[in-house]
Amino acid sequence: MTRLMIFTILAVFLATSPASAKCLMSYCKDKAPTRSRITNIDRQIVGDLYDPGHGRRIQIRDTDRRIIGYVERSGRITDTRRRKVGSIEALR
Repeated sequence: MTRLMIFTILAVFLATSPASAKCLMSYCKDKAPTRSRITNIDRQIVGDLYDPGHGRRIQIRDTDRRIIGYVERSGRITDTRRRKVGSIEALR
């Protein structure tokens, strides 16, 4: 009986919490964090691109995993102070 009561209270709490507004009693469909390596022409690792998922901007990191820039949703490449450095269209 107490297990059923605890489960019911937990289910009501999860159903009414803002975090579960998108994924009610199921797995979230947002993208999980991913990491891609950045290499130079000799295939030496010089950094990585880290995508934290959930619609946040992509981080450009060096080999010590310090953030050195961002890729915004619009395709702009910015430094840590959000000053425009370039764009993805310029790389084509």
